[in-house]
Amino acid sequence: MRHLHDAFFKVPNTANHTSSGAVDLPILYFDVSNSIAFFLADKKAVLDLLHGTPFKPVLTFGKKALVGISFYQYRATSIGPYNEVGIAIPVVPRNGKKPFSSLLDLYSNIKNRRTGFYVLDLPVTTAAANAAGRELWGFPKFVTQIDYFQAGRHMHMRVADPEGNGDILSFSGCSNASMKLAPLSVITYSQLNGQPLRTPVNVRGDVHTSFGGKLRLQVGTSTHPMAQHLRQLGLHNAKPLLVQFTDEFQSRLNAGEIIPG
Repeated sequence: MRHLHDAFFKVPNTANHTSSGAVDLPILYFDVSNSIAFFLADKKAVLDLLHGTPFKPVLTFGKKALVGISFYQYRATSIGPYNEVGIAIPVVPRNGKKPFSSLLDLYSNIKNRRTGFYVLDLPVTTAAANAAGRELWGFPKFVTQIDYFQAGRHMHMRVADPEGNGDILSFSGCSNASMKLAPLSVITYSQLNGQPLRTPVNVRGDVHTSFGGKLRLQVGTSTHPMAQHLRQLGLHNAKPLLVQFTDEFQSRLNAGEIIPG
């Protein structure tokens, strides 16, 4: 683990209050494992899920659209340890111009970047993380059991139904041989109290990138909205197009910025 008090984490803190108590922003993530799987999902389903939001999809290919599922094991953070899983769709705001190339835009300076990820579902394992995400960013969080296992190219992840009705998803198998690449800082998009929010997330830590290999996503027997979203997207028994994983993840979740109308 890198030193906790270097320049990456030296930013002004602002105290925000949630139902679980005061939360200093930004939230700092010091020691994390992360695995991300990118899938080609049904484009019509993506459009339907974004209907009524101030965001439109990018990185679409014919009848398909890119969707990412990211798994986190947060061992040391400024709000305590927890696990998290997010389903996210690459988007830009509807009221703005689409970048010339959304793929290239993902690697542009985060301050000026337009392409980001609309968070569709975001289960976590602690009440504090749930309250902070919902009340400060409007993220669609809920609390449930999340299993995270990653050893080399082997992975097994599981998200349980919060009501005990089976599993929402499992993601298991072994990826192909990988190469190390630099990490990608991201923009997340959400809605807080009816207002669209843009949130920069600064990331560091080399990541292994590979094709999907024998990894598969299984949707469980749960009828939770997250499971229904995965079925709607056509992702049951889906093979990822690309996977990234690291045990060296660190990040800084900054305060959200309201997008002008």
